[in-house]
Amino acid sequence: MQNHSAPVPVALVLWIIWFAILTSVFMIQFVVGGGLPTGENDPAVEAPLFFWAGVAAVLLASVLRWVVLPRIPPHPGHLMLLVVGASLAELPVILGTFAIPDTLPQTQLTLFVLAVLGVAQFAPVYAKPLPPGGSGLRD
Repeated sequence: MQNHSAPVPVALVLWIIWFAILTSVFMIQFVVGGGLPTGENDPAVEAPLFFWAGVAAVLLASVLRWVVLPRIPPHPGHLMLLVVGASLAELPVILGTFAIPDTLPQTQLTLFVLAVLGVAQFAPVYAKPLPPGGSGLRD
């Protein structure tokens, strides 16, 4: 017996994975973190090393998106870089929720915004509908 199910377009898979990662950023912030932090940072507390680790993760993700991604073959490289890069870009919201003290709400909010922007840049606009016999990615 043969399976005659149609293949799932690669573009659709990329969009679903990207949307799931972007949604997880909001879920971490609003469900686990309790919403958007408000208030002023405690002036006696410096920005911890975890803040700079979050910034570095988004910078590395940006290099992956804008320098590496355009230069690699579409399949399966784009899927791999989407997952790795968007996961790196998600790191700041995780650090802001679990590693940054509640006395630094502006720092937590900055990391949340960095995570949203970092994941948003991985939107698979480079994907297109699957042509007959094609990979679903622009050549």
